[in-house]
Parts: sequence; C-alpha cells; structure tokens
Amino acid sequence: MTKGRSLLSILAALVAVAPLGLMAVSPAAVAQQPAQVAFSTYELFAGPDSVDLDPGALARLADAIRGAGVPDGCPVGKLRIRVAEGDPLFQEALLAARRDAALAALDRLVPVAGRLLVETAIFGGNEGHDAVYDFPRDTAPPVLRANSTPRKGSRVDPGQTIAVTIAARDDAGPWETGVKTIQLVADTEGGRFIASENYEPCSDPKEKRVEATYEVPADPPPVVRLTALAEDHSGHLVEESAEFPTGDFYGTMTFPAGQPPHQHTTQADLVLNHDSEGNLTGTMVGETRWIDASTAPGCFTSMMRPHRFRITLLGSYTEGRSIKVFIGDIQDTPMILNNRCPTYNTTDEVGHLGFRNYIGLGWYAQQPFLGTPSPLGEGEVLPDGTRVYKWEAAPVGIMTVTLRRARN
Repeated sequence: MTKGRSLLSILAALVAVAPLGLMAVSPAAVAQQPAQVAFSTYELFAGPDSVDLDPGALARLADAIRGAGVPDGCPVGKLRIRVAEGDPLFQEALLAARRDAALAALDRLVPVAGRLLVETAIFGGNEGHDAVYDFPRDTAPPVLRANSTPRKGSRVDPGQTIAVTIAARDDAGPWETGVKTIQLVADTEGGRFIASENYEPCSDPKEKRVEATYEVPADPPPVVRLTALAEDHSGHLVEESAEFPTGDFYGTMTFPAGQPPHQHTTQADLVLNHDSEGNLTGTMVGETRWIDASTAPGCFTSMMRPHRFRITLLGSYTEGRSIKVFIGDIQDTPMILNNRCPTYNTTDEVGHLGFRNYIGLGWYAQQPFLGTPSPLGEGEVLPDGTRVYKWEAAPVGIMTVTLRRARN
C-alpha cells in the first residue's frame, strides 16, 4: 500500500483478512529463550503505510517464535506493531490491518492463533523498525501449598496414616507454562514415590491438586520426612518438606569436619520419648560420608561404603529445666574407603569414623551428650522453642544439634 491510500481501502483490507483474535492474558514469568535475549526487532512491512509483509522479515520472526521453544498450547510471546504519527483515524485503521495481516501470515508458518499477544501503538519519529517481538519469559516457579493430617511436626506412631493434600499452580504471569508434575516423596525411605501426577502444558484448571496417604512403617526412623514437589514445563522446581517425629522431642545433628584432603560430613536424626516420671529414652540414627576425592599427590580415595551408626540415648527432663541426655549403646558400621596410588595396588581400607571420635567419648557408654557437663552444653533457646546446641571441635569443625518438642 502506498502513502495516501484511502481509509476505505485500508478498512476493506482489514475485512478481507480473516481475524484470528488476541490471546487472553492469563496469570507469570523464565522463558525458553536465553536470559540475555529479551526481544528482537523487525522491519516487517514493505513501507511506512503498507500492510504488505516483507517475506524475509516474516520468516525471521517465525523462526524466532519457533526458537522460543514454547510447549504446545502455551503463549508464544508478544508482538508489538507500530506506526509513526499521522492522521489518527488513518493510523488506527492501519494498525488494525497490520495486526490481522501479520497474524494470518504467521499462522501459516507457525501456530500462533490464540497464543500470540499483539499490541499496537502510534509513536513519534522513525526508529527504523515497525515490529518488536518480546520473547516469552517463564521466570517464576509454581506456587506450592501442602497440608497434612496430622500437621507437620506432630508425633506419629507405627501404622498411623498421614493424609497429605498438595495444590500447585503456575499462572503468575502471561508466559507461565503450567504445572508439569506434582509428587510426594518419602525422603526417609530413600526417596520412594508416594504419589506422582503429570499434566499437559498450560492446561486447565490452573490449580492442580493431588491427595495421597502415607503409612508410618512398623519400624520407623526417628523422624519421618515427606517432601511435596511441583515442577513446571520450563523446569522450575519448588518443594516443601514436613517432619513427623516418632517421639516427644526430635531434632538433627550435623557435623561437617576436616580440612582438604581429609573431609567428611555427618548427619543424623534423633528422637526422645518422655515418660511420666521424667525419664528420657531415644535413638539417634545417621551416617558419615567422605566428601573429598584426593589424599596425596598422585593418589585417589573414594568412599565404597559410608559409616552408619545407631546410638541409644537416655536421660531426664523436668518441665522448666534443661534436658540431660547421655550416650548409651553405639552400633557402628565402619566406612570403607578405596585407595589408589600409582606405586601401589588398589586396596580397600576400613576407616572407623565413629561418633565417639567427635566429642572424646572414648569407648564407654553413659557419656554426656546434651546438657552440662557435655561439650555441647545447655544450648540456646530460639523464639520458636527450638534448642540449638553447638560444639566447636577446632580446627576440625562445628557440631550442631537441634532439638524441638513434637506437636500434641
């Protein structure tokens, strides 16, 4: 179309092009495009007042939309079509004709009907392009809500059922790809799946819900730990974990220790039961893993088996006074390290990185663990009631023990 073409002829062109409509903006935002690429510009039309499309520019725009990697059925981005200032009525009609011409032509190359948001604008001056394509950017993970009966932090018993409801949605902005997967995992059973549901991209309803039940094992760990996860079709993952103790008090022990090339980390769960006479009995279960790969120049050490331990705990507690806990029986499974050096044959070495080594307990039972005169002392009480014990085994590392009361 040449300059000066009548408004009537532009309106006729507008009627002749089958309108595809604009997508409705649904609710949020990391796209399939690299983070540094936000938009691309085009001289999409043949002239300042033309609705005729340049074939090369059209092909490049279609390639950009394909390259966005948007799943089928999801919004593919935004096309901004612009014209310079002029007669307002003429320019508005020109914009409408360009919009429908571009949508019709694009849809013959790549499916955009109902998926491409189009904005039109009149601007001052000549900026060298008449179209801008904004890449879709799905930057937000799904929103996850998980509830359980009983509530997290509640004491549970063998054979008891925990009912979990998980709700997730991924529609915080126009480019979200929708929830792909919702899962419930039993972390304390090696990541066993309790429930797993998959969904199509950008499908309705926007909120997906999963209901599942978990039965506490007959021989449960000190703390049952379940994790709800939701992932969208852009790979964003969100999770929420819940702990269910099997006693009246529960917590964790962590101890990253050592300096290169001799490093290891210890993690354990502990639980304590409190009887009517003030006595405490419980268990701590955990393991130590070697986390460094080298020992000396030219040598390599790998862990064949971690050191696992199960420790009996006993003590006393009276309301309003600090907890006293002692170490009882210690059951160890030694760590096995595989050492390789160029001048020696490959051998398996048994390393005994046991709990006794950390706080100088020796080889005897009834050693102090929490409370005076233990090296961990009385601990610090946080606002939520959690008691935190720390012991610095300089220069080896810092042991941290947390202890909190289970919900009724």
